[in-house]
Amino acid sequence: MTAPQSFIQFIPIMTSNTNLGITIKFTQNFLPQRVASNLDLALNALGTLIGVALAWLIHRRGGVERWQTARDRWFIGRSAGGLALAWVLIAVINKQSFGWTIRMTVPVEVLVQAVVLAIGAAWMAGYLPARWAARQPVGESLREE
Repeated sequence: MTAPQSFIQFIPIMTSNTNLGITIKFTQNFLPQRVASNLDLALNALGTLIGVALAWLIHRRGGVERWQTARDRWFIGRSAGGLALAWVLIAVINKQSFGWTIRMTVPVEVLVQAVVLAIGAAWMAGYLPARWAARQPVGESLREE
C-alpha cells in the first residue's frame, strides 16, 4: 500500500471527529456558562488532523509492531516480563512511593473458585447450544447450507 492510499484511509476518522466536534459545540450552545466559538471548532479539527498524521507516521515507521512486541513481552500476564513488571510495581515502587507493599500470593480457594466458575461457564456456553442443535432436524439443516 502506498503512502497516499494509506493516508486516505484516515479521512473517515478525521471527518467523524470533526463531526463530533461540531455536535459538541452545538450542544454547548445550550449550556448557560459556555460559549462555543469557531476557533474551538478549528482547533478541534486541527488536533484531529495532527493526531491522525502522527498515527499514520507511527504506523508507517513500524511503531505498531514494536509496541505489540513490547506489550507481549512486558504486559502479558503469562510472560516472565509481565511478572517481573508486576513485582517491580508492587515490591519496589509502592514501597518507595507510598510506604507499603502487598504479598504476591493468591489463596488456593480463589484459584479453585476461578477454575470451577470457568469450567461451569464453558459447560453452559457449550451445552445449551449443543442441546438445541441436537434437537434440530439434520436433513433440513443440510438443505439450508
